[in-house]
Amino acid sequence: MPLELPLRESAKLKMLAVSYPVMFEDPLKEKFREICRDVNVNVKFSSYGVLHDEIVAALMTGGAGYDVIPVDNIWIPEFVEAGWLEDVTKYVTPELKKNVFSKALEAAEYPAGSGRFYGLPWYIDTKYLFYNKEILGKAGITTPPKTLDELWSQAMTIKKKGIVKYPIAWSWTQQECLICDYIILMTLFGGRLVDEAGKPVFNEGGAVAALEWMGKSIDAGITGWASLAFTEPDVSRILGAGDAAFALCWLSAYELVNAPQLLAGACGITHVPGSNLLPEGASVDGSMFFSISSGCKNKDVAVELVKFWAGLDPKKSYAKWLFPMWMQLLDAPKILRGGIFDIVDIVKYQYEHMVTRPRIARYAVLSKELQRAIHEVLTKLKTPQEALNDAVKRLTT
Repeated sequence: MPLELPLRESAKLKMLAVSYPVMFEDPLKEKFREICRDVNVNVKFSSYGVLHDEIVAALMTGGAGYDVIPVDNIWIPEFVEAGWLEDVTKYVTPELKKNVFSKALEAAEYPAGSGRFYGLPWYIDTKYLFYNKEILGKAGITTPPKTLDELWSQAMTIKKKGIVKYPIAWSWTQQECLICDYIILMTLFGGRLVDEAGKPVFNEGGAVAALEWMGKSIDAGITGWASLAFTEPDVSRILGAGDAAFALCWLSAYELVNAPQLLAGACGITHVPGSNLLPEGASVDGSMFFSISSGCKNKDVAVELVKFWAGLDPKKSYAKWLFPMWMQLLDAPKILRGGIFDIVDIVKYQYEHMVTRPRIARYAVLSKELQRAIHEVLTKLKTPQEALNDAVKRLTT
């Protein structure tokens, strides 16, 4: 049934969306038209790489630049502290809490444990280990690595046999994708970015060891220098072209890499390898939400629009492409991958073993400083301890 909206012809909304045009393809387009039939919704698409800065520029003058915006979980504290997001706690129903992945939903809660929510779930994603089954077969490797040590060993075997020059591709350019990979490695080494009070502590213990491991992988030649310029789409392209054996990728890239013109089904997927400290492994929470700006003039209509995108029906329409937060959809593999790849068990496992990046208002600043420090190390300008000490100093003085 079409949603009954409280306002009619005069209702106008400005919506910012990530450049995922499949969201507006049939049959979802018709569902979208149902909710928008009496409302003038102006949708603007933007790429993720510039999304944060575009939102900031639009909302910093009073929150009226957009009515509905897509928000990465790491931006919620910053935007709430700035007064840009509407509190939507009353719409986070018991049914929603029961049926979506709790680790993803909690990222929309701020402060942590407060019970106040500022976004409704759009989709959930996390990183997995993708691998080229044909390359592993040529190297005589029968199963993908279960630990970082095995990943290193298998990569060295592939390299020594001359199958691929740089077996592992990483998204290590100076963007948030670098921090996602670093947080995974840091967690496997027992490190953390901040303490309970939000103070940076990434210059201690496992956080230092993870950066040392990254540098050594370049020195050993299993990671190429080009990874320092790769974004996540670059990594998918390199893997899809057969120029790498392993990569950490978001699930949303899985069908792309397996397309007929690329690996044509030869891309395997498994959970992120574990470590001696964390045998079960870990990945990073990549969930996104739709939020309502505090400056929205038609909040009742905006709420209905956001509730639509957070609902179960739209998720069914693009579950093949972006995995939903609704757990029940994972119990029906045929709607996820068309019966081609049965990866539901891997997805569930990884969702249960992912970490949320720090929920602090200055996360964007912390991320930029850490990106700079990591590159100073990987380009041999500083030692890991020196670069991370300097970054912590910049953030705390």
